[in-house]
Amino acid sequence: MIMDKSLAFFDVDSLEYFAQQSDRRSVLPHLSFRERVSPLAPVLNGLYAYAISCGHPLVFSTCCSGRAPAENEVPEILHIPALDAGVCWKEKSRDYSFFLMEKFLDIPPELPFMEKMRAKFMKNQNFRRFAQAMNVEEWVTFGNGAAFCVYSALQSLLNAGQKVILLSDVLVDSHSGHTPEETTALREQMFEASAKQGVEVCTLEEFCKRKGIATGSRKFHRYSGNLIPLLEAKKA
Repeated sequence: MIMDKSLAFFDVDSLEYFAQQSDRRSVLPHLSFRERVSPLAPVLNGLYAYAISCGHPLVFSTCCSGRAPAENEVPEILHIPALDAGVCWKEKSRDYSFFLMEKFLDIPPELPFMEKMRAKFMKNQNFRRFAQAMNVEEWVTFGNGAAFCVYSALQSLLNAGQKVILLSDVLVDSHSGHTPEETTALREQMFEASAKQGVEVCTLEEFCKRKGIATGSRKFHRYSGNLIPLLEAKKA
């Protein structure tokens, strides 16, 4: 499979596994957006469709309170394991454009809440290897749990020496352990800290304008439902 590595997209925790037949229309069979991110579903579907139709690598993770598809349960997805089980995924990765980044979950319970959240990607033993093996020019990040899991993914990409874009209006906050006011403050602190680290913090409209992407285009909207046919065509 030939991929366009000028961009890669990382959706943090928007997707989870659903076995019900009624959910098969959303993005991929057996995958659907979490209820709390459903207001962003049209935008997320558009980003997924654009990434896949243009051949950009697309990475996602699943919230710890949701269920991720098991390995080989959805054949169009390549799992990147959290533990170092060799690099068999590395050779396979050339045949995929859709990847599930597993989280490291064996975290000491006594760690402070923020450290627990951020360790889930930082301690994934394959995260750095995968990000560097992809050899993309820029990573576009967005998703669920803005100041926690999204920020953890963003920091992990930076630690791997990657250039990162954060879509500031394609985020859902997590209020776990914090008041709404504290969550808003954490999000603003995240934006400020990220910008100081060289992350481009911008809205979806600003990003699309800079990249010359027309959000009303066929590529952005054509596959806003089941993306399996497009993934199969890319692998053919």
